[in-house]
Amino acid sequence: MPYDDPDMTDPMEMIGVELPAEEPAMEELARVFAEEFARMGFDERKLLHLFKTPFYAGAHNAYLALGEEKIQEIVRASLEVWGRIRFLDREADPGSGMILLPVLPVLKGTDNQHETDDMEPCQEDQ
Repeated sequence: MPYDDPDMTDPMEMIGVELPAEEPAMEELARVFAEEFARMGFDERKLLHLFKTPFYAGAHNAYLALGEEKIQEIVRASLEVWGRIRFLDREADPGSGMILLPVLPVLKGTDNQHETDDMEPCQEDQ
């Protein structure tokens, strides 16, 4: 069977199906989307745009099922927890005030270092 030619008798063939969901499941789906994108640094405006955009089918279906008011409530709740996190590129923005912290060496004899150097990293002490 060629790589791009699907075989309808193949039991491992991926098949997407849509399952009906009640309101609690749609709320949870919306919370997951809001949290994931809030953790990636999206603000309220970007998150609401994501839910309103049909390209993001799962988020958009939750928006259609729950309505704008409920989605705004979910987005604000996610941003209360995750909205303070912002990722910055220190090299792209030297004026950001971020500094490079040195990595401290591990001393022999501490809990973080084995006494013998000949052990493989995945081996356990015996």
